[in-house]
Formats: sequence, structure tokens, C-alpha cells
Amino acid sequence: MNFYDTSLFQVVSIILFINVITGAPSSLNTILQSSNCQKNISIAIIGAGFAGLAASKKLRAAGFQNVDIFEAENRIGGRVYPIPIADGFLQQGAEYINGQANPIYEIASRLGVVDKEVPDYDPNEDPDYWSGKCNIPE
Repeated sequence: MNFYDTSLFQVVSIILFINVITGAPSSLNTILQSSNCQKNISIAIIGAGFAGLAASKKLRAAGFQNVDIFEAENRIGGRVYPIPIADGFLQQGAEYINGQANPIYEIASRLGVVDKEVPDYDPNEDPDYWSGKCNIPE
């Protein structure tokens, strides 16, 4: 059996690939545009948080169709999760998106849910606070 045919090789490749997706977008583009990149392989993404969902979207957009996401919880979103409080919700996780080059900013902007833009140079200067659409009990 050839090393390249083993499932261990595929798992290692996937882990490296996901690291590239989440850590070095320019390297990812180089890999995805490579002529010897096999697009018929099975890819497993562990976790349906923002990184896992973004990795899946980018892989599918690049032509990889056999992409599966495995999530331990009964929901997606990772650390981003609403907690019911009174008549509304308290949001956990990403509430402040840092940097206009951030992929999450691009998605939020495209969906029209960016409430306010703060310059990247000093986001903590004169901060604003919002409580959402619910009262937070004291």
C-alpha cells in the first residue's frame, strides 16, 4: 500500500490544509490554484464554528464537493451562541470584529449587519456599548 493512499495521509493533509485556511489565506490561494490539487478527495472539517464554516465555504467554492463538517454540539457557531435572558438574548462570542480585512467583516458587510465601523488604529478610543434588544437583569 502506498503512503499516499492511506487514511492517515488524508487526515494529515486535511489538518495542514485547515491550518492554511485559517492562518495564511495567500498560501491557501496558491494551493487551491495549483494544477495538481486533487478535488475529488474526502475532506473532514472538525467543528462548525466560524473557522470550520469558513473553511467549508472556501473549499466548496474552490471545487471540492466531498466536504463534511463534524460538530459535537447540536448547533453550529462554535463559541458564538445566544443565551435566552428575559425577553431577549445575550450574545456570547464574537461581538466585535477587528479589522476590515477580516473574513467575518466581509460576510457581515455583505449581509448588511455592520452596525458601526471603527477605525482599526485605535478601536478602544471612546468605545460605544450596546445592550441589544433585551434588558440585562442586575
